[in-house]
Amino acid sequence: MTDVRRGSFESLVTSPATHMALDLDGEARSLLILFGGIAGGVSMPVFEFFHLTAGFPGQRVFLRDPRRAWYQLGIPGIGDSAASVRDFLQQTIARSGAERVVMAGASAGGYGALLFGQWCAVDAVLAFSPQTFIDAENRVRYGDDRWQPQIDALHEALPGRDATLDLCDALPRVGVAPRVQIHVSSDDPLDLLHACRLDDYANVEIVEHERGGHRLVKTLRDRGLLEPMLRDALRTG
Repeated sequence: MTDVRRGSFESLVTSPATHMALDLDGEARSLLILFGGIAGGVSMPVFEFFHLTAGFPGQRVFLRDPRRAWYQLGIPGIGDSAASVRDFLQQTIARSGAERVVMAGASAGGYGALLFGQWCAVDAVLAFSPQTFIDAENRVRYGDDRWQPQIDALHEALPGRDATLDLCDALPRVGVAPRVQIHVSSDDPLDLLHACRLDDYANVEIVEHERGGHRLVKTLRDRGLLEPMLRDALRTG
């Protein structure tokens, strides 16, 4: 079952009550799928993120995880597992007929973009300051105690469920895979640590920026760098 909320794509993505918004009426050349972060956004207004590519032919999808569980407990209206989100995305991609599919997100949204980008075999993934693990062992090992209430709630809900808590378990080191760019600020040690765990994956490029912290995506927007990144990733010819 899917969400039955109605309205323009722009009005839906700006509403905190929206978990999913689809704009599949554009030209079927490219499809941008954006994953919201732990606070529901991407460290900048969601509409503004999409506005950067508004003049570019293509289709758009926005997903938000109101359970704040890194998409491991599904999305209301879609299902209660990451697998249900994967199936929905695969069906949506097929429905779109897009020639090129790009997934993007920041923080927990970056985790979603990396995971589902691999599962759905998209063309490219842009992840900004993403987590690459949310399991208890690695969080203790690396001293990452951010978002502890949300992490605790997720782990309490996990018994009996399939979940991916470490992206190293899901991303292949060899073989066909999306082209992945991870953008991270060197002034955020934990974000840099998360990114560098994927440094030896053949399809992953890590791009370090001197400043921006965990809200790097907003800094890139303010510096005029985010728009060309998105447009380059979505370009089909």
